[in-house]
Amino acid sequence: KDYSVCPTYPPAVIVPRTIDDETLRKAAKFRQGGRFPVLSYYHRKNGMVIMRSSQPLPGANRKRCREDELLLQAVNDSSNQGYIIDTRSPQLAQQARMTGGGFESKSNYSGWRRLHRNLERGKVLQESLIKLVEACNDQSNNMDRWLS
Repeated sequence: KDYSVCPTYPPAVIVPRTIDDETLRKAAKFRQGGRFPVLSYYHRKNGMVIMRSSQPLPGANRKRCREDELLLQAVNDSSNQGYIIDTRSPQLAQQARMTGGGFESKSNYSGWRRLHRNLERGKVLQESLIKLVEACNDQSNNMDRWLS
């Protein structure tokens, strides 16, 4: 309510019904910017989901948050393997530990496997988005230029 848990999330988010508000508050404190795992996509036919969040904050001491672990376990029943896709390189994820960040520990997030898929950040993505917006707003070109 009132964006008090995470100011960058919309007023309503979807989380497992078994997770109460206090669990969400504690899980949010364990995630950078308070961005706890929320539903981004649900496949109706097979029940698979895509959730998103920010990095956890275990730090150099490898702290854990049982509420965060509970939130992710509520999504993944024991018959499925879930994947945590970290958009940083393994080296950057490891370096983040020294400044309070980090990644989910394999031993605390059973049923989940972490994969690293490094994505471009910042200026490269911004420049790409600007070019896309400019192309979409360009009135001088017709559809023939885009279709082949």
